[in-house]
Amino acid sequence: MLKGAQIILAPGRGTRTADRCRPTENWQIIARARAAENAVYLVMNQTMHEGAPSRGRTAIFGPEFPLGTLTSEGILIADFDLDRIDEIRNRYIDEEVLLPPRTDADLIHNRPGQVYDRRPELYGILAEPTEQAFNYKYYENGLDSYKEEYERVKRFNYWKG
Repeated sequence: MLKGAQIILAPGRGTRTADRCRPTENWQIIARARAAENAVYLVMNQTMHEGAPSRGRTAIFGPEFPLGTLTSEGILIADFDLDRIDEIRNRYIDEEVLLPPRTDADLIHNRPGQVYDRRPELYGILAEPTEQAFNYKYYENGLDSYKEEYERVKRFNYWKG
């Protein structure tokens, strides 16, 4: 968003079995929050490994509301209003925004200008690597090095794998 992105594609892959958690609501909430706070459209697609109970999940979220979800085979289509992205990003709170809406069409579903209220000086600790976190740059050591990284992280008590 800070470099001008208006659409974020977030592919994923996973395995789901009968005894594993089902984080569908969690990833949808997180995706919707990222779309709103960054004033972008976010397309989330998670395919499942062979043999998983579900073949995949797809969702499209706009900065103001969800545009659709799909949990079965098919194609999910949505219209993106890129001019609306610019309007949300570049318009600050003003008298019109503070007035109660006269009709449903007057509703504003994402506070204009909020992307400029960020406090990056507070983010430092969030961006620091921790010993317990998975190092996603494992690929620099070759694609098979994820196994070693997985074993390293598994040693920490909070992840019982």
